[in-house]
Amino acid sequence: MSGYGRWLAMQEKFIALGMPDPDSDWPPAFRREMQLAYAEALEEGKLTSDMSQSLAWAFRELLSGKIPELFTRASDDSGSPGDTYSVGMLKAWAVGYVKAAKAQTIEDLDPEETVKRAYDVNTKTVQKWLREMPDVAPMADPMRLGSKSVAAWGRKYKLMAGRKKRG
Repeated sequence: MSGYGRWLAMQEKFIALGMPDPDSDWPPAFRREMQLAYAEALEEGKLTSDMSQSLAWAFRELLSGKIPELFTRASDDSGSPGDTYSVGMLKAWAVGYVKAAKAQTIEDLDPEETVKRAYDVNTKTVQKWLREMPDVAPMADPMRLGSKSVAAWGRKYKLMAGRKKRG
């Protein structure tokens, strides 16, 4: 199903359940579906004018200091800071970097050490990421390759995963 198709299906659910305003008091499952719908439509490059208007409205709410339902957490469980999509992407980039170095696409004699230092994690963590993400391909984007990129990703990872620099 396309992002727009998912979005339309959710709009129909709102109407069927008699929810007066699709922007207020969403159950977590609805919120997650709507977030997925918007993410998929954006990735597909097929954001409709209705969807654009809804996003614009949500951003205007943010500007006024209110957090719109669309941008609130999609689940009721507390989870951990590392459970976010962005942190997962940063981990995948680290894995792609290690694999690119091992494939000799880039020059780094010890890519696991590079990632370990940049992300401020231990060797076991890097190896765990490699095991958990066997489908991640070696990075091929020359703009993202190199230790400066890994250092930047590491800084973002530490901020987003709530990690403090080890002394």
